[in-house]
Amino acid sequence: MVTAEDREVAVVQLPHPGREWGPDPNSRERAWTDWNHNHARKFLRHTGRYQDERRNVVAGPLTFWGEWEGPSSCEPTGSFDRGMPAWFQVPQRGDLALVPRPQNTDPFVFGAFLYSNCQQDHEWPKGSGKFRRFATSRLAIGSLILFGSTHLGRFVLDTCFVVGNVIEIDSLHFEEQVAGRVPEAFIDATLKPIFIGVRERYLSLYLGAQLDTPASSMYSFFPCCPAGNRPVAFPRPELELEGPLGLFVNPKSSRRFTRHPCTLEAARRAWTEVRRQVERAGSSLGVFADPL
Repeated sequence: MVTAEDREVAVVQLPHPGREWGPDPNSRERAWTDWNHNHARKFLRHTGRYQDERRNVVAGPLTFWGEWEGPSSCEPTGSFDRGMPAWFQVPQRGDLALVPRPQNTDPFVFGAFLYSNCQQDHEWPKGSGKFRRFATSRLAIGSLILFGSTHLGRFVLDTCFVVGNVIEIDSLHFEEQVAGRVPEAFIDATLKPIFIGVRERYLSLYLGAQLDTPASSMYSFFPCCPAGNRPVAFPRPELELEGPLGLFVNPKSSRRFTRHPCTLEAARRAWTEVRRQVERAGSSLGVFADPL
């Protein structure tokens, strides 16, 4: 059990596999990813809300990079340039009962910003079904987590996550612990898969601060483009090591998180710089993706 006194504000760079999933062979559909197939990104088409250049909130169809290991329908983007997505993918709920060992989605952005397990712990001893926690499970409200991937020596961003609240969850009681506080799709897509075959596991479920419920004026977002009648493909924005980000982002860190404890003000400066760079790259700020 992690107490409030154990937690501290930090900026975390959390890299995850950056390759892009495509459809299953001879198909325009992608089934639920199997647990043994690791993770990858999808370039998603989904409805939601974004902030335009005047900070107005606009609802409509969006395209954005993210993680969704559940099923999706696929359509080619027609783009073959380096860094560009090959497929538009529309996420679908699917039937968890049909998948023997489904891969989980983390972070999760549909209906809420949620981060629950990636690089928070590891099984020890291996095969025991028990887990040892890392420092990423001890983040305080106001912490900034940069989810992205290393691509051609640069760190590219898919989700800027600000910790707004924390729920301690465990393998035995997680459904009661999150009841009424998270979307139902998150329980199927993330929580149930991570606790399959587990004897004892304790995690911090982070609830992302949102535009209408910010943490110290910060909120979670994902780079996106309004799709309108025609979806728009774009590369993930690269984070330049400018200003405060030079202290927190290491493009060479492609597999393991880096965590830098800091003041709340330092985290806010880093968040402001991330927002500036994302908008400079031509992306809008996706502040909400509709529930699945």
